[in-house]
Amino acid sequence: MWELEKVLFAVCSYYKISRFQLFMQTRRRDVSEKRHLFLYLAKNLTPYSNKSIGDFCKKNGSQTFISHCMIIYAEKKISDLKDFDIDPQISNDISNIKDIIKYKGIDLIDTNVNLLSLCR
Repeated sequence: MWELEKVLFAVCSYYKISRFQLFMQTRRRDVSEKRHLFLYLAKNLTPYSNKSIGDFCKKNGSQTFISHCMIIYAEKKISDLKDFDIDPQISNDISNIKDIIKYKGIDLIDTNVNLLSLCR
């Protein structure tokens, strides 16, 4: 599940938040939108199922149960924001986070670094 660790690290470092803040139990828009973006990228950049992504979140500090339904909802919400230009910043955020993953040494193909320790 190192790919999910890389996506988590990239989202946390981009937004300058801890994984605890990302997974805290709140409906505040500033937190939930970042959590939805993580779930969107985790689903679209990794080969893992919704259940595996939810299990990963639980093992890494999620205070709420992240079900497959929540992942589907997050994926649809971020896609709608991006595709219909409802929030033009979201497309920039996605692009910048993908750049972090691609160009800042967080290659989704090869790494031996435990990125979760860097994201705390």
